[in-house]
Amino acid sequence: MFIRETPTVNKKTGVSYSKYQLVESYRCEKGPRQRIVMTLTELDLDKSLWPALANAIAQRLSGVTSLFESDPIIARYADLAITKYAIRSEVAAAKETRATEADLEMVDLSSAKTINSRSIGPELIGNSFYEALSFDKILESAGLSGESLGIAKATIIARLIHPGSDRKTYSYINSNSSLPEICGIDLSKFHKDKVYAIADKLYDAKGVIEPALYRASSDLFRTNTRLFLFDLTNTYFEGSTKGNSLAKHGHSKEKRFDCTLVSLALLVDHRGLPIYSEIHEGNTSEPRTLISVLDALESLSDGSLFGDVVPTIVMDRGIATKANLELLIKRNLNYVVIERANKKSLYRSHFMEMEGFTEIYDAQGSPVMVKKLQVEPQKPQGRVRTQVQGQVKTQVQGQVQTLEEDTGTPSPQSLCRKIYYSHI
Repeated sequence: MFIRETPTVNKKTGVSYSKYQLVESYRCEKGPRQRIVMTLTELDLDKSLWPALANAIAQRLSGVTSLFESDPIIARYADLAITKYAIRSEVAAAKETRATEADLEMVDLSSAKTINSRSIGPELIGNSFYEALSFDKILESAGLSGESLGIAKATIIARLIHPGSDRKTYSYINSNSSLPEICGIDLSKFHKDKVYAIADKLYDAKGVIEPALYRASSDLFRTNTRLFLFDLTNTYFEGSTKGNSLAKHGHSKEKRFDCTLVSLALLVDHRGLPIYSEIHEGNTSEPRTLISVLDALESLSDGSLFGDVVPTIVMDRGIATKANLELLIKRNLNYVVIERANKKSLYRSHFMEMEGFTEIYDAQGSPVMVKKLQVEPQKPQGRVRTQVQGQVKTQVQGQVQTLEEDTGTPSPQSLCRKIYYSHI
Protein backbone atom coordinates (compact mmCIF):
# COMPACT_ATOMS: atom_id res chain seq x y z
CA MET A 1 0.00 0.00 0.00
CA PHE A 2 1.04 3.57 -0.57
CA ILE A 3 -0.33 7.07 0.00
CA ARG A 4 -1.29 9.17 -3.01
CA GLU A 5 -1.88 12.93 -3.07
CA THR A 6 -4.65 14.10 -5.41
CA PRO A 7 -5.23 17.83 -6.14
CA THR A 8 -8.94 18.74 -5.86
CA VAL A 9 -11.01 21.86 -6.51
CA ASN A 10 -14.24 22.62 -4.65
CA LYS A 11 -16.85 23.18 -7.38
CA LYS A 12 -18.91 25.60 -5.29
CA THR A 13 -16.17 27.78 -3.81
CA GLY A 14 -13.38 27.23 -6.34
CA VAL A 15 -10.89 26.59 -3.50
CA SER A 16 -8.03 24.19 -4.31
CA TYR A 17 -6.88 21.63 -1.76
CA SER A 18 -5.20 18.20 -1.64
CA LYS A 19 -6.88 14.88 -0.88
CA TYR A 20 -4.82 12.00 0.46
CA GLN A 21 -5.74 8.38 -0.31
CA LEU A 22 -4.38 5.07 0.91
CA VAL A 23 -4.09 2.97 -2.27
CA GLU A 24 -3.61 -0.79 -2.58
CA SER A 25 -2.07 -2.44 -5.69
CA TYR A 26 -3.30 -5.90 -6.68
CA ARG A 27 -3.26 -8.21 -9.71
CA CYS A 28 -6.31 -9.66 -11.43
CA GLU A 29 -7.04 -11.48 -14.69
CA LYS A 30 -6.85 -8.19 -16.60
CA GLY A 31 -3.51 -7.27 -15.11
CA PRO A 32 -2.33 -4.99 -12.27
CA ARG A 33 -4.95 -2.70 -10.77
CA GLN A 34 -5.28 -0.18 -7.90
CA ARG A 35 -8.08 0.41 -5.45
CA ILE A 36 -8.62 3.09 -2.83
CA VAL A 37 -8.73 1.62 0.68
CA MET A 38 -9.49 4.83 2.56
CA THR A 39 -9.22 8.60 2.33
CA LEU A 40 -7.04 10.46 4.82
CA THR A 41 -8.71 13.79 5.45
CA GLU A 42 -5.82 15.26 7.45
CA LEU A 43 -2.17 14.58 6.78
CA ASP A 44 0.23 17.13 8.20
CA LEU A 45 3.21 14.80 7.86
CA ASP A 46 6.46 15.00 5.94
CA LYS A 47 6.23 13.15 2.63
CA SER A 48 9.29 11.06 3.44
CA LEU A 49 7.27 9.41 6.26
CA TRP A 50 4.30 8.47 4.09
CA PRO A 51 5.60 4.92 3.29
CA ALA A 52 6.04 4.20 7.03
CA LEU A 53 2.51 5.50 7.71
CA ALA A 54 1.03 3.39 4.90
CA ASN A 55 2.76 0.31 6.33
CA ALA A 56 1.47 1.05 9.87
CA ILE A 57 -2.12 1.47 8.63
CA ALA A 58 -1.89 -1.74 6.56
CA GLN A 59 -0.73 -3.66 9.65
CA ARG A 60 -3.66 -2.37 11.68
CA LEU A 61 -6.13 -3.26 8.93
CA SER A 62 -4.79 -6.82 8.94
CA GLY A 63 -5.10 -6.96 12.74
CA VAL A 64 -1.36 -6.79 13.40
CA THR A 65 0.38 -4.04 15.39
CA SER A 66 4.14 -3.89 15.51
CA LEU A 67 5.70 -4.03 18.97
CA PHE A 68 8.63 -2.01 17.75
CA GLU A 69 7.03 1.14 16.31
CA SER A 70 9.73 3.70 16.82
CA ASP A 71 7.88 6.85 15.75
CA PRO A 72 4.95 7.90 18.04
CA ILE A 73 3.78 10.47 15.48
CA ILE A 74 3.26 7.78 12.83
CA ALA A 75 1.49 5.59 15.39
CA ARG A 76 -0.85 8.46 16.32
CA TYR A 77 -1.70 9.17 12.65
CA ALA A 78 -2.31 5.47 12.01
CA ASP A 79 -4.62 5.09 15.04
CA LEU A 80 -6.59 8.17 14.00
CA ALA A 81 -6.98 6.90 10.44
CA ILE A 82 -8.21 3.49 11.63
CA THR A 83 -10.74 5.08 14.01
CA LYS A 84 -12.26 7.22 11.26
CA TYR A 85 -12.23 4.27 8.88
CA ALA A 86 -14.15 2.14 11.41
CA ILE A 87 -16.79 4.84 11.90
CA ARG A 88 -17.30 5.26 8.16
CA SER A 89 -17.54 1.48 7.74
CA GLU A 90 -20.24 1.26 10.43
CA VAL A 91 -22.25 4.06 8.84
CA ALA A 92 -21.98 2.46 5.38
CA ALA A 93 -22.97 -0.94 6.77
CA ALA A 94 -26.00 0.53 8.55
CA LYS A 95 -27.06 2.34 5.38
CA GLU A 96 -26.76 -0.87 3.36
CA THR A 97 -28.75 -2.78 5.96
CA ARG A 98 -31.56 -0.23 5.83
CA ALA A 99 -31.58 -0.41 2.04
CA THR A 100 -31.77 -4.22 1.93
CA GLU A 101 -34.26 -4.68 4.79
CA ALA A 102 -36.54 -1.73 3.98
CA ASP A 103 -40.22 -2.49 3.42
CA LEU A 104 -41.16 0.03 0.74
CA GLU A 105 -44.50 0.95 -0.79
CA MET A 106 -45.17 3.10 -3.84
CA VAL A 107 -46.87 6.39 -2.91
CA ASP A 108 -48.48 8.91 -5.25
CA LEU A 109 -47.19 12.20 -3.81
CA SER A 110 -49.82 14.22 -5.66
CA SER A 111 -52.55 12.41 -3.73
CA ALA A 112 -50.86 12.54 -0.30
CA LYS A 113 -52.45 14.89 2.26
CA THR A 114 -51.79 15.83 5.85
CA ILE A 115 -54.51 16.34 8.45
CA ASN A 116 -54.50 17.58 12.03
CA SER A 117 -50.97 19.02 11.79
CA ARG A 118 -49.93 20.66 15.07
CA SER A 119 -47.03 22.72 16.34
CA ILE A 120 -44.89 21.17 19.09
CA GLY A 121 -41.50 22.96 19.27
CA PRO A 122 -42.54 26.26 20.94
CA GLU A 123 -44.96 24.32 23.16
CA LEU A 124 -42.16 22.15 24.55
CA ILE A 125 -40.06 25.21 25.37
CA GLY A 126 -43.01 26.95 27.02
CA ASN A 127 -43.82 23.81 28.99
CA SER A 128 -40.23 23.55 30.25
CA PHE A 129 -40.28 27.09 31.66
CA TYR A 130 -43.79 26.58 33.00
CA GLU A 131 -42.55 23.63 35.04
CA ALA A 132 -39.30 25.39 36.05
CA LEU A 133 -41.35 28.25 37.53
CA SER A 134 -43.61 25.77 39.41
CA PHE A 135 -46.60 27.45 37.81
CA ASP A 136 -49.02 24.69 38.81
CA LYS A 137 -48.20 25.20 42.51
CA ILE A 138 -48.71 28.95 42.12
CA LEU A 139 -52.12 28.43 40.50
CA GLU A 140 -53.11 25.88 43.14
CA SER A 141 -52.29 28.43 45.84
CA ALA A 142 -54.58 30.83 43.95
CA GLY A 143 -57.48 28.35 44.19
CA LEU A 144 -57.35 26.60 40.80
CA SER A 145 -57.63 22.81 40.59
CA GLY A 146 -58.57 19.90 38.37
CA GLU A 147 -59.49 20.71 34.78
CA SER A 148 -58.90 24.42 35.38
CA LEU A 149 -55.15 23.81 35.85
CA GLY A 150 -54.81 22.16 32.43
CA ILE A 151 -56.85 24.84 30.64
CA ALA A 152 -54.94 27.62 32.46
CA LYS A 153 -51.62 26.07 31.45
CA ALA A 154 -52.67 25.77 27.81
CA THR A 155 -54.01 29.34 27.78
CA ILE A 156 -50.86 30.84 29.33
CA ILE A 157 -48.45 29.02 27.00
CA ALA A 158 -50.65 29.76 23.96
CA ARG A 159 -50.68 33.49 24.81
CA LEU A 160 -46.89 33.36 25.09
CA ILE A 161 -46.49 31.70 21.67
CA HIS A 162 -49.38 33.29 19.79
CA PRO A 163 -50.58 36.49 21.53
CA GLY A 164 -54.17 37.41 20.76
CA SER A 165 -57.70 37.60 22.05
CA ASP A 166 -59.44 34.85 24.04
CA ARG A 167 -61.13 33.68 20.87
CA LYS A 168 -57.83 33.48 18.96
CA THR A 169 -56.25 31.67 21.91
CA TYR A 170 -59.03 29.08 21.80
CA SER A 171 -58.63 28.67 18.04
CA TYR A 172 -54.85 28.19 18.37
CA ILE A 173 -55.19 25.57 21.11
CA ASN A 174 -58.01 23.73 19.34
CA SER A 175 -56.64 23.73 15.79
CA ASN A 176 -52.92 24.47 15.59
CA SER A 177 -51.14 23.41 18.75
CA SER A 178 -50.09 20.24 20.57
CA LEU A 179 -51.03 21.89 23.89
CA PRO A 180 -54.11 19.65 24.34
CA GLU A 181 -51.85 16.59 24.45
CA ILE A 182 -49.23 18.31 26.64
CA CYS A 183 -51.81 19.73 29.10
CA GLY A 184 -54.20 16.76 29.11
CA ILE A 185 -57.18 18.56 27.56
CA ASP A 186 -60.06 16.53 26.09
CA LEU A 187 -60.81 18.38 22.85
CA SER A 188 -64.29 16.81 22.64
CA LYS A 189 -65.24 18.76 25.80
CA PHE A 190 -63.17 21.85 25.12
CA HIS A 191 -64.97 25.00 23.92
CA LYS A 192 -64.21 28.71 23.81
CA ASP A 193 -66.28 29.54 26.90
CA LYS A 194 -63.75 27.65 29.01
CA VAL A 195 -60.99 29.97 27.79
CA TYR A 196 -63.13 33.01 28.66
CA ALA A 197 -63.84 31.57 32.12
CA ILE A 198 -60.20 30.73 32.89
CA ALA A 199 -59.09 34.21 31.82
CA ASP A 200 -61.48 35.67 34.40
CA LYS A 201 -60.19 33.30 37.10
CA LEU A 202 -56.56 34.21 36.36
CA TYR A 203 -57.33 37.92 36.52
CA ASP A 204 -59.22 37.54 39.80
CA ALA A 205 -56.18 35.72 41.26
CA LYS A 206 -53.71 38.31 39.92
CA GLY A 207 -52.83 39.52 43.42
CA VAL A 208 -51.63 36.03 44.35
CA ILE A 209 -50.08 35.03 41.02
CA GLU A 210 -47.96 38.13 40.29
CA PRO A 211 -45.82 38.23 43.49
CA ALA A 212 -45.47 34.43 43.59
CA LEU A 213 -44.41 34.33 39.95
CA TYR A 214 -41.86 37.11 40.44
CA ARG A 215 -40.35 35.28 43.42
CA ALA A 216 -40.10 32.09 41.36
CA SER A 217 -38.51 33.90 38.40
CA SER A 218 -36.05 35.66 40.75
CA ASP A 219 -35.00 32.28 42.16
CA LEU A 220 -34.60 30.88 38.65
CA PHE A 221 -32.79 33.94 37.22
CA ARG A 222 -30.91 35.45 40.14
CA THR A 223 -29.73 39.04 40.06
CA ASN A 224 -28.59 41.67 42.54
CA THR A 225 -29.95 44.59 40.52
CA ARG A 226 -33.15 46.07 41.92
CA LEU A 227 -34.08 48.71 39.36
CA PHE A 228 -37.79 49.00 38.57
CA LEU A 229 -39.54 50.90 35.80
CA PHE A 230 -43.12 52.06 36.31
CA ASP A 231 -45.30 53.68 33.66
CA LEU A 232 -48.86 53.93 32.39
CA THR A 233 -50.58 53.91 29.04
CA ASN A 234 -54.19 53.79 27.92
CA THR A 235 -56.29 52.19 25.25
CA TYR A 236 -59.67 53.18 23.86
CA PHE A 237 -62.96 51.44 23.06
CA GLU A 238 -65.00 52.16 19.96
CA GLY A 239 -68.20 50.71 21.42
CA SER A 240 -70.62 52.27 23.91
CA THR A 241 -68.99 50.49 26.94
CA LYS A 242 -72.19 50.94 28.96
CA GLY A 243 -71.44 47.87 31.08
CA ASN A 244 -67.80 48.76 31.71
CA SER A 245 -67.35 50.71 34.94
CA LEU A 246 -63.68 51.42 34.21
CA ALA A 247 -64.28 52.96 30.78
CA LYS A 248 -64.14 56.75 31.14
CA HIS A 249 -63.35 59.70 28.93
CA GLY A 250 -59.82 61.00 29.52
CA HIS A 251 -56.60 62.08 27.83
CA SER A 252 -56.09 59.57 25.00
CA LYS A 253 -52.46 58.89 24.06
CA GLU A 254 -53.78 57.72 20.68
CA LYS A 255 -55.71 61.02 20.21
CA ARG A 256 -59.11 59.30 20.30
CA PHE A 257 -60.80 61.79 22.58
CA ASP A 258 -64.21 60.72 21.26
CA CYS A 259 -63.85 57.25 22.84
CA THR A 260 -63.84 55.99 26.40
CA LEU A 261 -60.56 54.70 27.81
CA VAL A 262 -59.01 52.42 30.39
CA SER A 263 -55.54 53.08 31.83
CA LEU A 264 -53.00 50.27 32.05
CA ALA A 265 -50.25 50.40 34.69
CA LEU A 266 -47.19 48.14 34.63
CA LEU A 267 -44.14 47.73 36.87
CA VAL A 268 -41.18 45.76 35.45
CA ASP A 269 -37.63 45.10 36.62
CA HIS A 270 -34.45 45.88 34.68
CA ARG A 271 -34.81 42.62 32.73
CA GLY A 272 -38.34 43.46 31.61
CA LEU A 273 -39.94 40.83 33.86
CA PRO A 274 -43.37 42.08 35.01
CA ILE A 275 -43.97 42.49 38.75
CA TYR A 276 -47.23 44.35 39.09
CA SER A 277 -50.03 45.34 36.72
CA GLU A 278 -53.34 47.10 37.17
CA ILE A 279 -56.24 48.38 35.09
CA HIS A 280 -57.48 51.80 36.17
CA GLU A 281 -60.34 54.01 35.10
CA GLY A 282 -59.67 55.93 31.91
CA ASN A 283 -59.70 59.29 33.65
CA THR A 284 -57.35 58.24 36.47
CA SER A 285 -54.64 60.77 37.26
CA GLU A 286 -51.21 59.19 36.71
CA PRO A 287 -49.66 60.44 39.98
CA ARG A 288 -52.43 58.76 42.01
CA THR A 289 -51.39 55.28 40.79
CA LEU A 290 -48.00 55.24 42.52
CA ILE A 291 -49.31 54.25 45.95
CA SER A 292 -50.57 50.85 44.75
CA VAL A 293 -47.20 50.13 43.10
CA LEU A 294 -45.31 50.90 46.30
CA ASP A 295 -47.67 48.66 48.26
CA ALA A 296 -46.89 45.82 45.83
CA LEU A 297 -43.14 46.37 46.30
CA GLU A 298 -43.53 46.42 50.07
CA SER A 299 -45.30 43.06 49.97
CA LEU A 300 -42.28 41.64 48.13
CA SER A 301 -39.85 43.31 50.54
CA ASP A 302 -41.59 41.70 53.51
CA GLY A 303 -40.45 38.34 52.20
CA SER A 304 -36.80 39.47 52.13
CA LEU A 305 -36.74 39.16 48.34
CA PHE A 306 -34.48 42.18 47.95
CA GLY A 307 -32.09 41.36 50.80
CA ASP A 308 -29.98 44.39 51.68
CA VAL A 309 -30.50 46.06 48.28
CA VAL A 310 -32.90 49.02 48.39
CA PRO A 311 -35.14 49.13 45.28
CA THR A 312 -34.82 52.08 42.88
CA ILE A 313 -37.97 53.30 41.10
CA VAL A 314 -37.72 54.87 37.61
CA MET A 315 -40.65 57.09 36.54
CA ASP A 316 -41.40 59.75 33.95
CA ARG A 317 -42.38 63.33 34.67
CA GLY A 318 -46.12 62.56 34.63
CA ILE A 319 -45.81 60.67 37.92
CA ALA A 320 -42.97 62.66 39.52
CA THR A 321 -45.05 65.11 41.52
CA LYS A 322 -43.78 66.70 44.73
CA ALA A 323 -46.18 64.59 46.77
CA ASN A 324 -44.99 61.37 45.11
CA LEU A 325 -41.31 62.23 45.69
CA GLU A 326 -42.09 62.84 49.35
CA LEU A 327 -43.89 59.50 49.42
CA LEU A 328 -40.83 57.72 47.99
CA ILE A 329 -38.57 59.35 50.56
CA LYS A 330 -40.99 58.42 53.34
CA ARG A 331 -40.90 54.78 52.20
CA ASN A 332 -37.10 54.86 52.14
CA LEU A 333 -36.84 54.10 48.39
CA ASN A 334 -34.35 55.38 45.83
CA TYR A 335 -35.74 56.90 42.66
CA VAL A 336 -34.81 58.25 39.22
CA VAL A 337 -37.29 60.73 37.73
CA ILE A 338 -37.59 63.23 34.91
CA GLU A 339 -37.59 66.66 36.55
CA ARG A 340 -40.68 68.75 35.79
CA ALA A 341 -38.91 72.12 36.07
CA ASN A 342 -37.51 73.75 32.93
CA LYS A 343 -34.04 75.14 33.77
CA LYS A 344 -32.68 75.82 30.32
CA SER A 345 -32.52 79.56 31.02
CA LEU A 346 -30.06 78.92 33.87
CA TYR A 347 -27.49 77.37 31.55
CA ARG A 348 -28.12 79.17 28.26
CA SER A 349 -25.00 81.31 28.65
CA HIS A 350 -22.76 78.23 28.73
CA PHE A 351 -24.03 77.15 25.32
CA MET A 352 -23.90 80.65 23.93
CA GLU A 353 -20.22 80.97 24.77
CA MET A 354 -19.26 77.30 24.27
CA GLU A 355 -16.19 77.69 26.49
CA GLY A 356 -14.75 74.83 28.52
CA PHE A 357 -16.54 72.07 26.55
CA THR A 358 -14.82 68.77 25.67
CA GLU A 359 -15.73 66.81 22.55
CA ILE A 360 -16.57 63.11 22.98
CA TYR A 361 -18.46 60.62 20.79
CA ASP A 362 -21.60 58.64 21.51
CA ALA A 363 -22.29 55.00 20.59
CA GLN A 364 -23.30 56.01 17.03
CA GLY A 365 -20.06 57.97 16.51
CA SER A 366 -21.77 61.39 16.67
CA PRO A 367 -19.76 64.17 18.34
CA VAL A 368 -21.06 65.34 21.74
CA MET A 369 -19.87 68.42 23.64
CA VAL A 370 -19.56 67.89 27.41
CA LYS A 371 -18.94 70.43 30.16
CA LYS A 372 -18.67 69.74 33.88
CA LEU A 373 -19.92 72.37 36.32
CA GLN A 374 -19.69 72.48 40.09
CA VAL A 375 -22.37 74.15 42.15
CA GLU A 376 -23.33 74.11 45.80
CA PRO A 377 -25.77 71.27 46.55
CA GLN A 378 -29.21 71.78 47.97
CA LYS A 379 -30.06 70.64 51.47
CA PRO A 380 -29.86 66.80 51.44
CA GLN A 381 -32.97 64.77 52.17
CA GLY A 382 -32.87 61.07 53.02
CA ARG A 383 -31.19 58.69 50.58
CA VAL A 384 -29.18 59.52 47.51
CA ARG A 385 -31.43 60.83 44.75
CA THR A 386 -30.76 61.01 41.04
CA GLN A 387 -32.68 63.43 38.87
CA VAL A 388 -32.50 63.51 35.09
CA GLN A 389 -33.67 66.71 33.44
CA GLY A 390 -35.78 66.55 30.31
CA GLN A 391 -34.71 67.82 26.89
CA VAL A 392 -33.69 71.46 26.62
CA LYS A 393 -34.07 72.96 23.16
CA THR A 394 -32.02 75.91 21.95
CA GLN A 395 -31.05 77.37 18.60
CA VAL A 396 -27.36 77.36 19.57
CA GLN A 397 -25.41 74.22 18.61
CA GLY A 398 -28.54 72.19 17.91
CA GLN A 399 -30.47 70.24 20.54
CA VAL A 400 -29.26 70.39 24.14
CA GLN A 401 -29.90 67.92 26.91
CA THR A 402 -29.02 68.24 30.60
CA LEU A 403 -28.16 65.37 32.92
CA GLU A 404 -28.16 66.20 36.60
CA GLU A 405 -26.78 63.80 39.20
CA ASP A 406 -26.43 63.84 42.96
CA THR A 407 -24.12 61.04 44.04
CA GLY A 408 -22.22 60.04 47.11
CA THR A 409 -23.19 60.81 50.70
CA PRO A 410 -24.60 64.35 50.88
CA SER A 411 -22.70 66.75 53.13
CA PRO A 412 -22.23 70.55 53.31
CA GLN A 413 -18.86 70.13 51.61
CA SER A 414 -20.08 67.85 48.83
CA LEU A 415 -20.62 69.15 45.32
CA CYS A 416 -23.41 68.28 42.93
CA ARG A 417 -22.10 67.23 39.57
CA LYS A 418 -23.92 68.67 36.59
CA ILE A 419 -23.08 67.60 33.10
CA TYR A 420 -24.37 69.47 30.11
CA TYR A 421 -23.95 68.35 26.57
CA SER A 422 -25.23 69.18 23.14
CA HIS A 423 -25.28 67.27 19.89
CA ILE A 424 -23.40 69.08 17.16
